[in-house]
Amino acid sequence: MRKTLLYFLFMLFVIACSKDEIIDSEPTSEDHYVVEDIAFFISDEDTVDSIFQRLDTVTFINPSSAHLPDTTFYPYQDLKDSIWVDLDSSASEEILLKDTLALRQMVVIDGNFYFTDREAVFIDRLPSTSTVSTTIATASTFGLPPKSKHQITGEYWRVKYRISFKAKAIRIRDEQSFNFEGKIHFSRVATGYHEGQENQPKTVIEVLSPLK
Repeated sequence: MRKTLLYFLFMLFVIACSKDEIIDSEPTSEDHYVVEDIAFFISDEDTVDSIFQRLDTVTFINPSSAHLPDTTFYPYQDLKDSIWVDLDSSASEEILLKDTLALRQMVVIDGNFYFTDREAVFIDRLPSTSTVSTTIATASTFGLPPKSKHQITGEYWRVKYRISFKAKAIRIRDEQSFNFEGKIHFSRVATGYHEGQENQPKTVIEVLSPLK
Protein backbone atom coordinates (compact mmCIF):
# COMPACT_ATOMS: atom_id res chain seq x y z
CA MET A 1 0.00 0.00 0.00
CA ARG A 2 1.50 3.30 -1.10
CA LYS A 3 0.77 6.52 0.72
CA THR A 4 1.96 10.05 0.14
CA LEU A 5 4.27 11.48 2.76
CA LEU A 6 2.75 14.82 3.77
CA TYR A 7 5.00 15.86 6.56
CA PHE A 8 8.07 14.84 8.49
CA LEU A 9 10.20 16.34 11.24
CA PHE A 10 13.84 15.84 11.76
CA MET A 11 16.01 13.35 12.75
CA LEU A 12 19.56 12.39 12.32
CA PHE A 13 21.87 13.27 15.19
CA VAL A 14 25.59 12.75 14.92
CA ILE A 15 27.06 11.67 18.22
CA ALA A 16 30.79 11.38 18.66
CA CYS A 17 31.77 8.05 20.09
CA SER A 18 35.42 7.06 20.33
CA LYS A 19 36.62 3.48 20.81
CA ASP A 20 39.30 2.75 23.41
CA GLU A 21 40.47 -0.54 21.90
CA ILE A 22 41.28 -1.53 18.33
CA ILE A 23 41.56 -5.20 17.44
CA ASP A 24 44.39 -5.97 15.00
CA SER A 25 42.07 -7.72 12.57
CA GLU A 26 39.78 -4.69 12.35
CA PRO A 27 40.37 -1.72 10.06
CA THR A 28 42.41 1.09 11.57
CA SER A 29 40.93 4.50 12.22
CA GLU A 30 42.51 5.73 8.98
CA ASP A 31 40.16 3.47 7.04
CA HIS A 32 37.14 5.13 8.59
CA TYR A 33 35.09 7.98 7.16
CA VAL A 34 33.58 11.16 8.47
CA VAL A 35 30.08 11.81 7.13
CA GLU A 36 29.12 15.43 6.52
CA ASP A 37 26.43 17.54 4.87
CA ILE A 38 23.58 15.11 5.53
CA ALA A 39 20.35 16.24 3.89
CA PHE A 40 16.95 14.54 3.70
CA PHE A 41 14.55 14.65 0.79
CA ILE A 42 11.38 12.90 -0.35
CA SER A 43 11.66 10.96 -3.60
CA ASP A 44 8.84 9.52 -5.69
CA GLU A 45 9.69 6.07 -4.30
CA ASP A 46 9.36 7.03 -0.64
CA THR A 47 6.28 5.55 1.01
CA VAL A 48 4.43 4.83 4.21
CA ASP A 49 3.00 1.32 4.43
CA SER A 50 1.04 -0.21 7.29
CA ILE A 51 -0.27 -3.72 7.96
CA PHE A 52 -2.79 -4.63 10.64
CA GLN A 53 -1.46 -7.70 12.49
CA ARG A 54 -2.28 -9.92 15.45
CA LEU A 55 -0.04 -11.18 18.20
CA ASP A 56 0.45 -14.87 18.86
CA THR A 57 -2.04 -16.28 21.34
CA VAL A 58 -0.79 -16.94 24.87
CA THR A 59 -2.68 -19.35 27.13
CA PHE A 60 -2.85 -19.19 30.94
CA ILE A 61 -4.28 -22.15 32.87
CA ASN A 62 -5.10 -22.49 36.55
CA PRO A 63 -5.79 -26.20 37.11
CA SER A 64 -5.97 -25.87 40.90
CA SER A 65 -8.98 -25.30 43.12
CA ALA A 66 -7.55 -22.03 44.47
CA HIS A 67 -7.89 -18.52 43.08
CA LEU A 68 -4.40 -17.42 41.93
CA PRO A 69 -3.12 -13.83 42.39
CA ASP A 70 -3.77 -11.38 39.59
CA THR A 71 -1.38 -11.73 36.65
CA THR A 72 -0.02 -8.78 34.65
CA PHE A 73 0.86 -9.49 31.05
CA TYR A 74 2.70 -7.21 28.58
CA PRO A 75 1.53 -8.41 25.17
CA TYR A 76 3.86 -6.26 23.05
CA GLN A 77 7.11 -6.59 25.00
CA ASP A 78 8.73 -9.09 22.60
CA LEU A 79 8.09 -7.09 19.44
CA LYS A 80 10.96 -5.22 17.80
CA ASP A 81 11.29 -1.99 15.87
CA SER A 82 14.03 -1.88 13.25
CA ILE A 83 16.02 0.65 11.28
CA TRP A 84 18.11 -0.14 8.24
CA VAL A 85 20.09 2.03 5.87
CA ASP A 86 20.62 1.21 2.19
CA LEU A 87 23.15 2.97 -0.03
CA ASP A 88 22.84 3.49 -3.75
CA SER A 89 25.48 2.55 -6.31
CA SER A 90 27.54 5.70 -5.69
CA ALA A 91 29.00 3.99 -2.60
CA SER A 92 30.78 0.92 -3.94
CA GLU A 93 31.90 -0.39 -0.56
CA GLU A 94 30.94 -0.38 3.10
CA ILE A 95 31.52 2.96 4.81
CA LEU A 96 33.07 2.56 8.27
CA LEU A 97 32.24 5.60 10.38
CA LYS A 98 34.66 7.47 12.61
CA ASP A 99 31.77 8.87 14.63
CA THR A 100 28.72 6.85 15.53
CA LEU A 101 25.49 7.98 13.91
CA ALA A 102 22.38 8.01 16.05
CA LEU A 103 19.35 7.38 13.88
CA ARG A 104 16.16 8.57 15.48
CA GLN A 105 12.75 7.90 14.00
CA MET A 106 10.80 10.79 12.59
CA VAL A 107 7.40 12.25 13.24
CA VAL A 108 5.37 11.55 10.11
CA ILE A 109 1.80 12.55 9.37
CA ASP A 110 0.17 10.75 6.46
CA GLY A 111 -3.59 10.87 6.15
CA ASN A 112 -5.02 9.58 9.44
CA PHE A 113 -1.76 8.10 10.66
CA TYR A 114 0.40 9.77 13.26
CA PHE A 115 3.76 8.23 14.10
CA THR A 116 5.77 9.43 17.08
CA ASP A 117 9.53 9.25 17.47
CA ARG A 118 11.34 6.51 19.37
CA GLU A 119 14.68 5.92 21.06
CA ALA A 120 17.78 6.52 18.95
CA VAL A 121 19.51 3.56 17.28
CA PHE A 122 23.29 3.81 17.00
CA ILE A 123 25.19 2.58 13.93
CA ASP A 124 28.90 2.54 13.13
CA ARG A 125 28.81 1.70 9.43
CA LEU A 126 26.78 2.10 6.25
CA PRO A 127 24.83 0.15 5.12
CA SER A 128 23.55 -1.07 8.47
CA THR A 129 20.63 -2.77 10.18
CA SER A 130 19.64 -2.41 13.85
CA THR A 131 16.69 -3.46 15.99
CA VAL A 132 15.32 -2.09 19.25
CA SER A 133 12.57 -3.25 21.57
CA THR A 134 9.28 -1.49 21.10
CA THR A 135 8.50 1.13 23.73
CA ILE A 136 4.82 0.15 23.94
CA ALA A 137 4.18 -0.55 27.63
CA THR A 138 0.56 -1.70 27.39
CA ALA A 139 -0.26 -4.06 30.27
CA SER A 140 -3.23 -6.34 30.87
CA THR A 141 -4.06 -7.53 34.38
CA PHE A 142 -6.48 -10.35 35.08
CA GLY A 143 -7.30 -12.90 37.73
CA LEU A 144 -7.15 -16.66 37.39
CA PRO A 145 -10.21 -18.23 39.04
CA PRO A 146 -10.03 -21.88 40.07
CA LYS A 147 -10.14 -24.40 37.24
CA SER A 148 -10.00 -21.70 34.56
CA LYS A 149 -8.27 -21.09 31.26
CA HIS A 150 -7.49 -17.71 29.68
CA GLN A 151 -6.23 -16.85 26.22
CA ILE A 152 -4.67 -13.48 25.42
CA THR A 153 -3.85 -12.00 22.07
CA GLY A 154 -3.51 -8.48 20.72
CA GLU A 155 -3.56 -6.38 17.59
CA TYR A 156 -1.11 -3.80 16.29
CA TRP A 157 0.03 -1.92 13.23
CA ARG A 158 3.34 -2.86 11.61
CA VAL A 159 4.25 0.47 10.04
CA LYS A 160 7.00 0.76 7.46
CA TYR A 161 8.17 4.05 6.05
CA ARG A 162 11.29 5.34 4.35
CA ILE A 163 12.98 8.60 3.50
CA SER A 164 15.86 9.44 1.17
CA PHE A 165 19.07 11.18 2.15
CA LYS A 166 22.30 12.40 0.61
CA ALA A 167 25.64 13.11 2.26
CA LYS A 168 29.40 13.37 1.78
CA ALA A 169 31.94 10.84 3.09
CA ILE A 170 35.55 11.88 3.77
CA ARG A 171 38.18 9.17 4.28
CA ILE A 172 40.47 9.96 7.20
CA ARG A 173 43.56 8.39 5.63
CA ASP A 174 43.86 10.66 2.61
CA GLU A 175 40.88 13.03 2.95
CA GLN A 176 39.47 11.67 -0.28
CA SER A 177 35.75 12.38 -0.43
CA PHE A 178 32.72 11.34 -2.42
CA ASN A 179 29.02 12.10 -2.38
CA PHE A 180 26.49 9.34 -1.89
CA GLU A 181 22.76 8.81 -1.50
CA GLY A 182 20.64 6.22 0.23
CA LYS A 183 17.42 5.47 2.05
CA ILE A 184 16.61 5.09 5.73
CA HIS A 185 13.90 2.49 6.37
CA PHE A 186 11.90 2.29 9.58
CA SER A 187 9.74 -0.67 10.61
CA ARG A 188 7.88 -0.09 13.83
CA VAL A 189 5.05 -1.29 16.01
CA ALA A 190 2.17 1.10 16.69
CA THR A 191 -1.05 0.66 18.65
CA GLY A 192 -2.67 4.09 18.65
CA TYR A 193 -3.58 6.78 16.13
CA HIS A 194 -6.13 9.52 15.77
CA GLU A 195 -9.32 9.12 17.74
CA GLY A 196 -12.08 7.47 15.77
CA GLN A 197 -9.85 5.70 13.28
CA GLU A 198 -11.15 2.31 12.21
CA ASN A 199 -9.33 -0.90 13.14
CA GLN A 200 -8.01 0.48 16.40
CA PRO A 201 -5.63 -2.12 17.90
CA LYS A 202 -6.67 -3.71 21.18
CA THR A 203 -5.70 -6.44 23.58
CA VAL A 204 -8.15 -9.34 23.73
CA ILE A 205 -8.56 -11.51 26.84
CA GLU A 206 -10.86 -14.49 26.42
CA VAL A 207 -12.01 -16.69 29.28
CA LEU A 208 -12.52 -20.19 27.97
CA SER A 209 -14.85 -22.81 29.39
CA PRO A 210 -14.06 -23.82 32.99
CA LEU A 211 -11.78 -26.80 33.37
CA LYS A 212 -13.30 -30.01 34.61
